[in-house]
Amino acid sequence: MKKSTLYSIISLIIVFLVINTLSRKTKIYEKEINFTTPEQAISNFIGYANAYERLGNKDTYINVVPAEFLESLSRRYRLFIKDNNDARFINTYIPTFYSYELEEIDSDTIKLQFEGTLQRIPNYKRAKTVKFYRLDGNSDRSKEIVDMAQVKDNGTVSSTESYSSDEEAEKTSLYLVVVDEGEGFVVDYYTEISLNEG
Repeated sequence: MKKSTLYSIISLIIVFLVINTLSRKTKIYEKEINFTTPEQAISNFIGYANAYERLGNKDTYINVVPAEFLESLSRRYRLFIKDNNDARFINTYIPTFYSYELEEIDSDTIKLQFEGTLQRIPNYKRAKTVKFYRLDGNSDRSKEIVDMAQVKDNGTVSSTESYSSDEEAEKTSLYLVVVDEGEGFVVDYYTEISLNEG
């Protein structure tokens, strides 16, 4: 074999390896909906956190995370989930809410926790608009899968069998950090605190 042929083959292999290496990109869900208010992102987040889309026919099907839920997540959460079909456990379990009240807060504790999560990701582009919310509501942890048809516009779920009144549901506070990454508002961090005495 001639030297020029050998060099050509080696050059082609090197070019192929470089192109292959540079073309590798982590697959991440690309947003299609831009939420103009933090409340819209929060409603989508809590409403579809426990909902699943059923793909396939009645004999062979899989449950996948609905696109509506992924639309409310920040880029880093979508990167964390990737192809994982159970997104309810990003930080902690997200309960199903039947009713809630939402208020914007200024909490140093939540800010510190949020900043701590950002420090673990080197070179992470931080959002310029960051808002902190507290969601107090009546929730349920026992629902495994929520039918997407039960999710209301405000993110609550229609209670078909469980609770006759809000007093029977579990009292839960969910602290949320909502950011604008340039694609509308998304939930970038959450932590849950149970208010039940026990």
